[in-house]
Amino acid sequence: NMSKIIKKYGKITLVLGLILTMVGTYLIIPISQAADASGESDTLSDSRPTVLANHDIKFKMDASTTIANLETVTLTFNSFTHGATPSVIGDWKVLYDTDGVSTYTDLPESSGANWTFATGSGASPVYTFTFTTAGATLIGTDKYIQITFTNGTGKLPNPAVGTYKIDIAGTFGDTGVTYVAVVDGVSVTATVAESLTFSIDETILDFGTIPTDALRYTTGGAASGGGVGEAGAGEPAQITAATNAAGGLSVTIRSIGDGGGNAGLYSSSTTNLIAAATPLATDGVDAEYAAYAKNASGITIVSGFEASGTTALTTTAQPFLSIAAAGSGTVDLSAKAGITDITEAASDYTDTLVVVATPTY
Repeated sequence: NMSKIIKKYGKITLVLGLILTMVGTYLIIPISQAADASGESDTLSDSRPTVLANHDIKFKMDASTTIANLETVTLTFNSFTHGATPSVIGDWKVLYDTDGVSTYTDLPESSGANWTFATGSGASPVYTFTFTTAGATLIGTDKYIQITFTNGTGKLPNPAVGTYKIDIAGTFGDTGVTYVAVVDGVSVTATVAESLTFSIDETILDFGTIPTDALRYTTGGAASGGGVGEAGAGEPAQITAATNAAGGLSVTIRSIGDGGGNAGLYSSSTTNLIAAATPLATDGVDAEYAAYAKNASGITIVSGFEASGTTALTTTAQPFLSIAAAGSGTVDLSAKAGITDITEAASDYTDTLVVVATPTY
């Protein structure tokens, strides 16, 4: 009958009305969805496995996003593992900038005045930064955020070789993702060849005529004539030495002398020897001869071979100069002699000084 039909379709109409009402209600409910951060990056100070690398994380907030009191930013280091030593607020810095180009401004932690911090721990640690009203006010409408982490023993070592995700999230309204690559360091090897430089800029030293009333000093060059006073810096012969040997170098000196084992100035025409001796005589007291070093720079003169030294030349090699480690320097080689009034006259008194440099690698 008619009443049953009306009742039947009335129920259907009621059900349809309820469905439409629910759909309408769902359509007008606002859906909140986090905005996307942009420009995310994490720059590692060292990309090698197990290294305690520092992190420099940057991102740009969405145009509609600002940070407010008690809002958080979280950083999740996926597949990293925080060690037994907790990270503290002093390990981190928060900075902000207007354009991401100029120098970022530090947002000081100031014992929690601007932001507070909660450390992560264990696997895939999450580090939480909670901002105060003061901190949010300082950031204001600036969109560029930088968070740096200075690592330390027992904290956040790099994982094994691979690519790892860092999630940027929190209650501030944006989310972002960046990645870091952990790679084995590229080994670079090289061999540095051993080197030695050793030279003497003058190989002829001349006394000229030696008087009986004063010491005579050599000057550089054949027939240069010698002098009654010491030659100046760099004279009469300058030695230059350099080596990259870790043990430096040593230099020895010896006299050929008479060729029979006696050091000194020898005259083959008279078979007379002005012997190498010490101390060197003055004013004709003895006939003696000495070689020595002076004006050393970067080179050490072995004690006894200074201008006032007391070491006599011999025909066997004696330590003369040294450089303690890899290095370089210069020093002057000189000689002086004296005679008596009975020293046999001759024009062929000569000696050859043999100087040998030996690096220690």
